[in-house]
Amino acid sequence: MFLFDLAGFLGRSVADLEDSLTLGEIEEWMHYCSRRPFGERAAWIRHGQLMALLANVHRDPKRPPFKPTDFIPQWHEARVDGTDSDLVRGKFLSVFGERVKQIKATEAKP
Repeated sequence: MFLFDLAGFLGRSVADLEDSLTLGEIEEWMHYCSRRPFGERAAWIRHGQLMALLANVHRDPKRPPFKPTDFIPQWHEARVDGTDSDLVRGKFLSVFGERVKQIKATEAKP
């Protein structure tokens, strides 16, 4: 999967990268990506940071703070049964559930 992310980042095809990069260069790119993520991984990290910020602003002060990783699906443990998305949805509703109910109640009024 890494080559697909790298190809998208560089604007080249996977076949082109396979033909032009050595194993050492691919390892260097992997090291670079571990320090400065790009592609979907970077997007999920930004998403997790934003969601943790929002959740912590609205959380009960008696509860422990949320971390960005609480809102990032674990790709190495990805499941096809929807468990990751259910986990993120559950965390979101645990923070914003009352606000969602208020909005739905307001929208339901004629």
